Amino acid sequence: MLLSTVKGTLRRQRLKTDLVAVGDRVWVTDVGADEGQIEAIEPRLRSLARLARLTDDTEQIILANPDQALFLFAVRDPEPHRRMLDRFLVLAESRGLPALIGIGKMDLDVPARPGTGGSLARAFFADYEPVYDVHYLSAVTGEGLDRLKQALVGKVTAVAGPSGVGKSSLLNALDPDRRRAVGAISEATGKGRHTTIATELHRLPGEVETYVADTPGIRALALQGIERDDLDRFFPELRPYSDRCFYADCTHLHEPGCSVRDAVEAGAIPPLRYESYAALRRGDESE
Repeated sequence: MLLSTVKGTLRRQRLKTDLVAVGDRVWVTDVGADEGQIEAIEPRLRSLARLARLTDDTEQIILANPDQALFLFAVRDPEPHRRMLDRFLVLAESRGLPALIGIGKMDLDVPARPGTGGSLARAFFADYEPVYDVHYLSAVTGEGLDRLKQALVGKVTAVAGPSGVGKSSLLNALDPDRRRAVGAISEATGKGRHTTIATELHRLPGEVETYVADTPGIRALALQGIERDDLDRFFPELRPYSDRCFYADCTHLHEPGCSVRDAVEAGAIPPLRYESYAALRRGDESE
């Protein structure tokens, strides 16, 4: 291992985070030969991060200083995973990071039930629409792309999601001048293969100060630093009710006089969103 790599690893271990990452604002001195030397790093306002490999307390920065995050899932191939999406949204809420939800491969969508006029994707993600900006997208037909472009203008957007959901295809449709490799779905696992191996920040053509960060396929984002007692703050549907419970320290799991559970029973909070909260509150990582 090179000495510089060793030093970088030790520095990350001391800081518990990356010293500098894609998206950081830095002061650079031109040293010639198309090279620069970083002289100073501006304070990092927020970040999208995951746990570094073989650690349980050190974060790896996926993107520093994003203005918002687009969490992209697919209608199918691979199947959408609500609990993974909910974990992503909790992370964004805890970082004060506005979140968009994208549902790609809408060209593969099917009716929810014959004769209903609704679609499987729109039924699956309907719980999120009152709270988050949900975009139904297809890189094949162009569905939803114009509306998504408007949501990206003037911002730095981290695009994150599991492998195989079509991030590269979507970004190719938004930025036709830069073609990214497109991966396939494994027939054995039903999961995507990684085509992006490191975060890359690109400016969308024709737009001022509009950047998207193509991130590696992510199956888990770090929730380190989020206390279980604070989880209800990061579910927007729970917030209007969490302070109305009989007990000030109500966990919203079993206590009598719980306004959150009453709201679930009354249909004011979607049951599946509450179940995600309850699983995280219990610390059940298997759900």
